[in-house]
Amino acid sequence: MSHVVNPDTLTRQLPEKDLRENVIEMARWLQWLVYFTHRSDHSPAGFPDLVLLGPRATILYIELKRDDRARLRPEQQVWSERLLAAGQDWRKWTWTSWTSGEIERTLKED
Repeated sequence: MSHVVNPDTLTRQLPEKDLRENVIEMARWLQWLVYFTHRSDHSPAGFPDLVLLGPRATILYIELKRDDRARLRPEQQVWSERLLAAGQDWRKWTWTSWTSGEIERTLKED
């Protein structure tokens, strides 16, 4: 994986784009299908950054944020609440999710 960040050497907050690239590479490596909108300016406001479909049909809706303190915009909050109310698996992932191994564990569970 070309953009993977080693947790031992992560010393600063990296851009959300780098987190997205890491998640996408890992997901594809683990045989997940990945959808993300390349140009969100033509898409509904607040839709999650990634939709992941696992090898055994698990669907994850992922909102990525650079750090744990980042709040959801109102439109993102509406999407998260409605997806959760519909019984969907919606999650907010940050660099902490990456360095803690949460993302890898989640993707390997499917």
